[in-house]
Amino acid sequence: MKIKTYSNNLRLVVNTKKDVDVVSFNIFVNVGAKDEDENEHGYAHFLEHMFFKSTKNKSYEDILKRLDELGVSNNAYTTMTKTCFYFKCLSGVLDETVSLFADMFFNYSFDIKETNNERKVILEELKMDEDDQTKKAMVLSFLEMFNNTSYGHDIIGTTQSLKSVTPERLSSFKKKHYLPHNIVISVSGNVSFRKINSIINKYFISKMPNKSLGKPTYNQEVIVDNFAKYVAKKKDNKQSVVYILTNFGKRTFHERAVLNLYYAILGYGMSSRFFEVLRSKKALVYSIDAGCSTMGENLISEILFSTTTNKVETALKEIKHILYECANNNINNEELIRAKNKFIASIEYANESNSKIAEMNGNDIITKGFIRKDREVINELQSVTLEDIKKFATSVMDNKSFVVSSVGNCTKKALKSFC
Repeated sequence: MKIKTYSNNLRLVVNTKKDVDVVSFNIFVNVGAKDEDENEHGYAHFLEHMFFKSTKNKSYEDILKRLDELGVSNNAYTTMTKTCFYFKCLSGVLDETVSLFADMFFNYSFDIKETNNERKVILEELKMDEDDQTKKAMVLSFLEMFNNTSYGHDIIGTTQSLKSVTPERLSSFKKKHYLPHNIVISVSGNVSFRKINSIINKYFISKMPNKSLGKPTYNQEVIVDNFAKYVAKKKDNKQSVVYILTNFGKRTFHERAVLNLYYAILGYGMSSRFFEVLRSKKALVYSIDAGCSTMGENLISEILFSTTTNKVETALKEIKHILYECANNNINNEELIRAKNKFIASIEYANESNSKIAEMNGNDIITKGFIRKDREVINELQSVTLEDIKKFATSVMDNKSFVVSSVGNCTKKALKSFC
């Protein structure tokens, strides 16, 4: 793997992997919903949609038809902290595919008709999200947890903010954020560093300023309230979806490894504590999952399940009981070994996929500025002891920075059984 920083601070990450004739190409931009002003909510996501519209040189119909003719698989996504455009193609058509993506990246036309049409599409996406119980429960928790911070609004925006979008405002937002030092290109597959470097110089660097307009910035910890919150949204369904979000703030790599393994013991797979008790033994849920992720530099844990509304309170009490058991040293070494093996296997599985490698490498550079080697991550996981897990299990019980949300006929009173 090679990493290059150009004179304008655009960064390129290349992982050459010649076992298959495929190349995955990701463009990461260090701009997401957190970078939007109050009157710009939804702009980063809207701009991502406009990437697939007409350029100053080609109609979007011609671009998309040509990508299909080349056999290219492509998409994009926006998060709180970044935007990513990506494609996968055969190595023989890489040059032309990159040229098409570069045209889309640099030459947005911001046509008024296409902008208005895409607004309608995103408004439909917003309605779809409102109907998705799981997604809505998650959004409710995040909005409540990160209220009064730059993370405290929905990535997609609101009906009102979307109506304020104009081609001029989108163009201004792009000029402000789509700068070389905010861009990371991550490539993995059957291509040499020399070749992809030449392609990047040809289609990207030549179209940008030679000198840096700024230095890369990285995710920071977000300070949030340190008390429990409960949010219940009424929706007339047979089941209620419940989502428990807990904030652990900024943590060391070792602490992250401990927390990841602890929540794997709780809710990663069919042998986990939650699955065994709430589904296999007591039939309270069909599925229940738990895990960890990050929001900025904040480490967060997530517990998600759905059940018939009149079972919510019982399910939450069972979850709380399991957490108390774990805090009282009721975790064994066999559970820790299983959790470690599952995590290590998932790391190795990811190395089978060029798409995963390109995404993980690019994500590391755009969020942290460096890439942790797989061996470092595995060694960190292997170093976690049962004593580490037990100590953390106790600290989880003392953490009051959490939100319990539900979408369905569940009441806030029922949610407060988890307290």
